[in-house]
Amino acid sequence: MKTLLAMIRDPQGSDHFIRYLIGLARDMGTRVHLLYIENPAQYPLGAPDTTGVAVANLQKSLEIKVKEAKKILNQHLQDMMPQIAGEVILQVSTRVGNEVILIDEMVEKNEAHMLALELKHMSGFWQRDTFVKEMMRSIRCPVLVVPENAEYKGLHHIVYATDYHEEDIPTLRRLIDLTHSLSPEIEALHITDNLDFDEKVKKAGFQKMLETKTGYRRISLTSLRYSNGHEMTDLINSYASRTKTDLIVVLKENKNFLQRIFHPSSSEKMVEESKNTILVFHEQEKE
Repeated sequence: MKTLLAMIRDPQGSDHFIRYLIGLARDMGTRVHLLYIENPAQYPLGAPDTTGVAVANLQKSLEIKVKEAKKILNQHLQDMMPQIAGEVILQVSTRVGNEVILIDEMVEKNEAHMLALELKHMSGFWQRDTFVKEMMRSIRCPVLVVPENAEYKGLHHIVYATDYHEEDIPTLRRLIDLTHSLSPEIEALHITDNLDFDEKVKKAGFQKMLETKTGYRRISLTSLRYSNGHEMTDLINSYASRTKTDLIVVLKENKNFLQRIFHPSSSEKMVEESKNTILVFHEQEKE
């Protein structure tokens, strides 16, 4: 059974996030591992001649914090148990250390197959807090970013940002494998300024290629046209809202789409501004 690893940053205010993940895990047939980490690097001791006693006291303080976090998370699960008993395997752990290193080790050991993060949309949050960006860049597994207070209603309609090239096929296969038990409608969405683009795609037989090479029939193609002055990420987010999309999927390093048509940090911008849950794939992930 695969594991959905949820990085908890605010144990006290994590109940909405946990409920979302439990609903998703129930549908996908995965277990949920709630992980809280205290990173000593976030508590600089300051002076170059800091004593060993100060370091030891910091370590003891962080160990107390993670124990308290574990109590809070276990209490959340206990409160939710009447609604979820027996449906999802749940695990809680807390650690002291570096988040990227610890999570990367778990991915390497097949202890985590997807990382889930909660993005809190507060004033200036994205500028002040680079944590989500760092996870997206560094962790070698799909990264799911869930907006604050999101409610899980199933994955019925998924939008995948594409350039309609054959190199999209491996990512779509991964997406289909991840969501196959749900049989969602997957919409391959492209934004173009080419008025003839739709006709070219039809002639190229991209729809048939998608169905044949993924073995999945619930895939459709859509293109949106834009003009100068429009942000691509704005168009995708707006389209997702209009079509009641449950999940937006992007390939972070897609050189034919995100890096060619968007600016290089487009996937980060999309996550920052979206009200939808976003799943970020990477070209180089642990198989």
